[in-house]
Amino acid sequence: LLLSGQRWVSTLEISYLAPLSLQISLPPTYPSTDSPVFTLSSSWLSPVHLTALCQNLDTLWKENDHMVIIFTWIDWLENNVLSFLGLEDSVIIKPFNNDDVDDPRAFPESVDLGHNIISMLQYNRQQIEVEFCRNDQDCGVCFDRLPGNHFYRIGNCGHHYCRDCMLEYCQLHVSAGTVESLKCPDAECNDIIPPYIVQSVLPPMAYDRWERLVLQKSLTHMEDIVWCPRCSEPVIKEAEDSLNLAHCVLCFYSFCTECDEVWHQVLIITAEDKLKNLEQKPGKVNNEAEQRRFEEMREKIRAEIESARLLKLKMRNCPKCKAKIEKIAGCNKMTCRCGQSFCWSCGQTLAAGSLGYSHFTNS
Repeated sequence: LLLSGQRWVSTLEISYLAPLSLQISLPPTYPSTDSPVFTLSSSWLSPVHLTALCQNLDTLWKENDHMVIIFTWIDWLENNVLSFLGLEDSVIIKPFNNDDVDDPRAFPESVDLGHNIISMLQYNRQQIEVEFCRNDQDCGVCFDRLPGNHFYRIGNCGHHYCRDCMLEYCQLHVSAGTVESLKCPDAECNDIIPPYIVQSVLPPMAYDRWERLVLQKSLTHMEDIVWCPRCSEPVIKEAEDSLNLAHCVLCFYSFCTECDEVWHQVLIITAEDKLKNLEQKPGKVNNEAEQRRFEEMREKIRAEIESARLLKLKMRNCPKCKAKIEKIAGCNKMTCRCGQSFCWSCGQTLAAGSLGYSHFTNS
């Protein structure tokens, strides 16, 4: 299929052309005297081509000496159109207008070139899908041979997998929280599995989790988004970076984006600073109740310091999104929910997938 216009020329490969539309009405004098009254339309033939076809249908009527002609017309259109018009290898589509139509029986379906191209591509894809479902296919994961309608086809790459394998594959990534890796299972393909396939294969609860994870990971990649330390909802940071300020509209908490404490106008207050300020606070404790509150506050701050120390030993910040990550078991290759991999020991960022393990081989 060649597309030709005033400003651009492009080539598209199409396996299935949309059918011609032949509309017929039979006059009372058919077939003894008059031929059927007809119109012929197409989304990919020019007015000149349609006019030539109409004239040839007239010729067939005359050659058959006023016999029943409808089935002869249909058979000829089904088997001889491309060869008759000399379009065996390619069809050239060019812009035209209604003035180009010489025969009133010839009806181009649209004068909009873009609309014609889109409708042809849609029909071609539909027919490819129909043909796929008619035949048995081999699953690219389990290698079982099943009818085509038991498979999911990934639109762009065309790889296909049976329903059971696709269900297990999607559930695996959704359960692990690695929805950014929910791509075509083929090792050399990076096409994303379309949302309509994910929705079709997953149970409702799993699909809801997939939606939440996709939203979270999308927000994590946005530099102006942080997470509220109180209600864990996404919050847009203030445009002025030096303020380190974010205000949660859900729980109305204004906090520092550096330390997650109540906003303190740039100055970062650590737990050690709080303890020092408390112990150096002037004045004496006047009664037992005040003494008890003082001791409780001091123990609380000390527990906060100890907790921070333990967290520092057990947790690391993702080098990309700064989210806190705890290592429970396994090797030192860590992968954050944002997709970034890094070394637990030295903090170096690593390549995704199996390539990241070369860091440990070379160390």
